[in-house]
Amino acid sequence: MKISRLLSLLLALALLLGVCPLAFAESVEDENPLLATVDGKEVRYSDVSVLFNYLIEYYGGEGYDMTGAENLAVVRAWSMEDALQTILINRYAAEHGLDVFTQEEEQELRETTDTQWEEMLDSYIEYYANNPDDISDEELQQLRENGAAYYGSIGFPYDYNLQLNRQSIINERVQAEVCKDVTVSDAEIQAEYEARVAESEDFAGDAMYYELYTYYFGYDLYIMPEGYRAVKQILLPADEALMAEYTRLSALWEEQAVEDAEAATPTDLSADAVTYEQVEAARAAVLEAARETVDEIMAQLEAGTSFDQLMAIYGTDPLMADEPTATRGIYVHPDSLMWSPALIEAAFSVENPGDVAAPVVDSEGIHIVLYVDDVPGGPVPLDDTLRATLYESLLAAKETETFQSEVARWIAEADVQYTEAGEAWNPGILDQYTEAESEEAEAE
Repeated sequence: MKISRLLSLLLALALLLGVCPLAFAESVEDENPLLATVDGKEVRYSDVSVLFNYLIEYYGGEGYDMTGAENLAVVRAWSMEDALQTILINRYAAEHGLDVFTQEEEQELRETTDTQWEEMLDSYIEYYANNPDDISDEELQQLRENGAAYYGSIGFPYDYNLQLNRQSIINERVQAEVCKDVTVSDAEIQAEYEARVAESEDFAGDAMYYELYTYYFGYDLYIMPEGYRAVKQILLPADEALMAEYTRLSALWEEQAVEDAEAATPTDLSADAVTYEQVEAARAAVLEAARETVDEIMAQLEAGTSFDQLMAIYGTDPLMADEPTATRGIYVHPDSLMWSPALIEAAFSVENPGDVAAPVVDSEGIHIVLYVDDVPGGPVPLDDTLRATLYESLLAAKETETFQSEVARWIAEADVQYTEAGEAWNPGILDQYTEAESEEAEAE
C-alpha cells in the first residue's frame, strides 16, 4: 500500500524542523470559517489549513518571503485547489463505488497508519529523551503521550494520518478508472527514444562527462562514448596493516607530486620525503601477502575453471554479485572517473577479450581483472528492457496528464461559490499577478 505523498512531505517537514511547532498560522476571526461551496459541498478553513501551513513553512525554509501578498495568494490558491480536487475526486469515487474498502483493505490501511504513527512517536521520543537507550517504562509512556499531543497540535493526529492514507488510495483508484483506456503506441516509444538519444549527444565524446552525469548525478543517458571495455574482476581483501601502509605512502606520494607540479622550480627531496620505490615496495608487500591465493586462482584459470566460478568463490566486490554487472561486467574507459588508475590500467593491459590481466593493487584491495568485451559506442540499443522502461515512463506521464486534465474539467464545470472570507483563497486571484507580470515584461 502506497503512503500518501502529502503525508510523507508533511512528516518530513515536521522532522526537518526539529520537532518544533509550526511558526506560521493563518489568523482568522472565526475559528473555522466557511470559505467556499462546491456544488453545495462546504470548504472550510480546516480543509485547507494543514497544507497551507505546510507550504508556508516549506517555502519559508527555502528562503522565500512568505509574508508577501503574492506568495500568500499563491499558497492559498494551491491549498484551495487541493481541497476542490479532493471533493470532486471523492464525488466521482462515490459514484463509481471506488470509496468502499473491504475488511482486509481497512486492516491493511490501519496497519500502514499504525506503522507511520509509531515511527513518528519514536522520532519524538528520540529527540526529547535524555537517554533513549536507558528509559523507564513510565518515562516512555509519558513521552508517547506528549508526542501524540504534539503531533495533534500541529495538525497530524493519528486520525488525520489515517485520512490522508485513505484519500491517497481513493485518488489512485479514481486515476486508474479515469485512465483505464490510456495507452502508449510503438510510435510514441520510438519517438521518445530518439528524443532521448538526441538529448544525450553532448556526452558521446567525453567519458568523464558521461560518468559524471550518469554515476554521480543519476542521469539516464542514451549514448555510450566510444572506447569502453566490459570487465569483470575478482576483488581480494588485503592484509589490513600492509594496505594501511601502502595507502598512506601512496597519498603522501601523490601530495608531493602535486606540490612539485605547483612549485615554480623543482624542489629537492627532504629526508622524510616518500619515494616511488617506497610506494612500489609497499604495493608489492600487499600483493605478496596474498600470493598464495592469487597463485591458486591463476592456476585454476589456467586449468580451465571459469572466471565466474572463481569470482563467486573468492571475490568480494558486490557489483560482481548483482545484476546487471554480474553478467555484463563493469564498463571501464581510459578516462574513467569511477575506477582507480590501477583498475583502469589492468583493464587495458591485455589485448583480447577473455584475457586476464596481472593482479593490481589499489585502496580497495587486490584486483584480478578479466577483459570481457568491447562496449559498442553510440546510441544505447532499444531492446525489450529499454522499451519496457520507456513504455512505463510514457504511460505514467500520460496518465498523470489525463487525470489532471479531467480533474481540471470537473472544477471548471462545478458551481464553486466563494464567501467573503474565501475570496482571498480563490485561485482566480492569481490572474491579477500574472497580468501585472505581463505588463512589466512588455514595459521592459
